[in-house]
Amino acid sequence: MNQPPSIRDLIRLFNSDDIARYVQIQPLGISLGNGSICPELEAEVLSFSPAKTLYEGHHPLCRSLNGIQTLDGDHRCNGCRLRKDCTGQMRLDILHRSGLLRFLLSQSSLRNFMLFLSTLHDRKIRAKGARITVKVLNRGRWGELKFFLSPKYVPTLPSTEHREDLT
Repeated sequence: MNQPPSIRDLIRLFNSDDIARYVQIQPLGISLGNGSICPELEAEVLSFSPAKTLYEGHHPLCRSLNGIQTLDGDHRCNGCRLRKDCTGQMRLDILHRSGLLRFLLSQSSLRNFMLFLSTLHDRKIRAKGARITVKVLNRGRWGELKFFLSPKYVPTLPSTEHREDLT
């Protein structure tokens, strides 16, 4: 008997931009949008890339999920006179049991993710496909994300892999 397709296989059939759910980080945890707040969650890394957002006040005016072109596709970041005011971020898509979740990491959470990627590289572990645990540290008025390998799944790479193959 054939196995039903996995969630990961089904997600590949769609444009992740159309089905990803943005999550909000709060001091007490990750708001999944259905009223539940998780102080930590286990998931699989699907993809990540540089991103930029231009804010006015605390509201986004313009966003790029690749750091090159805006979401509406009408503008390129390198020709924008406001690009110096953009907040540098990292887009992180993870597969959680509740679906495809998208994080826009900045500041301390971005630093923590980059340190986590460095640790994975040093241990020769591929970032994409890795099972991770994401925990929220309560910083009073905001939540800071920390990233850990899930003890359930630790993929390894042969030592002949190059750095660019780890992302």
